[in-house]
Amino acid sequence: MTVDPAREAEYRRLVISHWDLDEAAGFASALSRWTDRAGDGGAVAEALSLALVVAYMRPFTKNWLGDNTDRRLDVASLRLSDTDLGMHNRLAFARDKVFAHSDPLPLQLRIEDGGQLGPIPHMREPRVAFSTESAAELLAHVVLVRDRIAARLAEFGTGLMFRE
Repeated sequence: MTVDPAREAEYRRLVISHWDLDEAAGFASALSRWTDRAGDGGAVAEALSLALVVAYMRPFTKNWLGDNTDRRLDVASLRLSDTDLGMHNRLAFARDKVFAHSDPLPLQLRIEDGGQLGPIPHMREPRVAFSTESAAELLAHVVLVRDRIAARLAEFGTGLMFRE
């Protein structure tokens, strides 16, 4: 018997995806417990939100780990409910339009008298972060997706990795 390369690539993607979702769950959990005790103006909440979105979306975006690993996880393969698919799509939007790329529109650069651009801002205001209430909801979603991945891993069993 030899290892089926397609099954091995799928298995590797699922294992890596499980690690990523485990990491995302940790960020969501920390964010759900966060309060602005340090008076940092939301920097920690924004950092945790960013880390949550990046870790969550890793399995669903292109990945170049080599020929023996699937490039991305197909969200349809997880058979999410419409509600959970909506949550997934909101996280994808947050990654693409808020956290991963600096689109110029949200910055709302200031125009001074005479039509001159004002000073370049040091950061966008207000900070972008999920609320602690949203983080608790996101945590439940991330754990559900991670558990779906774990179930897919369990389907492999030892014999499924081989072909005659």
